[in-house]
Amino acid sequence: MSGLIRFFTKILDICRLVPMLPIVVIAAIPLALLGDWRPWGNAIAMPVLGNPGVGQWLIIALVAIIVIDTVRGMIDDLRHGQVGVDLLAVVAILSTVAVREYWASWAVMLMITSGEAIEEYAQAKAEHSLTALMQAAPQTAHVVNLPGVGCGDAADEDDSSDGFRRVGSVPATSSPQSTSPTAPLGERNQVPPSRGADSRSETEGSWSAEAATHRFDTVPVEQVKLGDVLMVLPGETVPVDGELLSGSATLDLSNINGEPVPREVFAGARVMSGAVNGSTALTMRATQVAADSQYQRILELVASAQESRPAVVKTADRLAVPFTVLSLAIAGIAWAVSGVPTRFAQVLVLATPCPLLIAAPVAYIAGTGRLAAAGVLIKA
Repeated sequence: MSGLIRFFTKILDICRLVPMLPIVVIAAIPLALLGDWRPWGNAIAMPVLGNPGVGQWLIIALVAIIVIDTVRGMIDDLRHGQVGVDLLAVVAILSTVAVREYWASWAVMLMITSGEAIEEYAQAKAEHSLTALMQAAPQTAHVVNLPGVGCGDAADEDDSSDGFRRVGSVPATSSPQSTSPTAPLGERNQVPPSRGADSRSETEGSWSAEAATHRFDTVPVEQVKLGDVLMVLPGETVPVDGELLSGSATLDLSNINGEPVPREVFAGARVMSGAVNGSTALTMRATQVAADSQYQRILELVASAQESRPAVVKTADRLAVPFTVLSLAIAGIAWAVSGVPTRFAQVLVLATPCPLLIAAPVAYIAGTGRLAAAGVLIKA
C-alpha cells in the first residue's frame, strides 16, 4: 500500500512540474466521446481544418498552446547557441492537424509533454540532491578565544610558527602567580587557565579541552582566518580544512570520500571540512579558509556538473540538424511519390525523436544527481 501511495505521489509531483501533461491525458476522453459532435451543424467550415467537432477543437487548442510554448523554447535555445530537434516535433504535430489526424496529434502531444515531465522531474531530483549538499555544508565555526591562542595572526612577528601567539607578562594585579613567558614550563603551568599560555608538547597536552569548550566564539564560517584555532564539538561538521591539535579524534568521512567506517586520526593529521566529528570534542588549526576548503570544492564540482553540457548531450544536439533535414526530405518524397499528404504526416510522426529529445539530458542529469546524493563526484 505504501508503495502505491509513493507511486501516486510521484505522479502528482510530475503533474505539478508540467501541468499540460494531465490536461493532454484527459483530453483523450472528449476526443473519443465528442470528437465528431457538432452542435452547430455545418455552420463552421475552415479551408484546412474543415468542420471539426467539439473534441477535435479541444485538440486543436492544445496543439496551438504546445506549439507556441515549444517555439519560445526553441528561440531561447538559439539565443544560447543550442540547436535541438524541437522543430521536427512542431512540424509533425502541425501536419497531423492539417490532415485531420487528431489522434496522431494527441499522441505527439503526449510524447512531448511526457518527455518534458520526465526531464523536469529528473532536474528537480538533481537540484534536490545539490540543495541537500549545500544545506549540509557547515555554516558556523567555534573559534577558540583562550589567551595565547593564535586567531588568524600567524603572520605577525610576535606569533610562533605553530599558530599560538606568544604571551607577554601578565599584570601583577591579575594574579599573584603571574610569570613571564621565559619562566620554566612548570612555573608557567601555575598560571590560571584563563590567563596562561599552554604548550603543544605531548607531555603537557595542547590545553584543556574542557576549558576550551567554554572559551570560544561562534562565528560564520566565512570569518574563519588562517591560523585560527577551532573547537569542533561532538557530532558537528568540520567547518574548514585544518590540522588536528588534539591528541586523537574519530571522524566520519563518508560525506567526502564515501568511507563507510569512521577513521581515527592523530595529532598533526589533516582534517578536511565536511567530515563529521565523533563523540569527543576536538581542536584544530585552520589551514584553509572556507572558500578554499574541501567541502566547498565539492559543492563547486557538483554545481558545475549540473550546469555543464556533457559530450553525449552535445553530440545529440549536433545530430539534430541533419536528422531534422533528412526526416523532412523523406517525408516530402513520400508525399510526392504517393500524392497523399497524409504520408508526409505519418513519416514525421514516426521520426519525431522524443526519445532523442530527452534521453541524453535526462540520463546525465539523473545520473549526476543520484551520484551526488551518494557522495560520488564525476568530473570529465
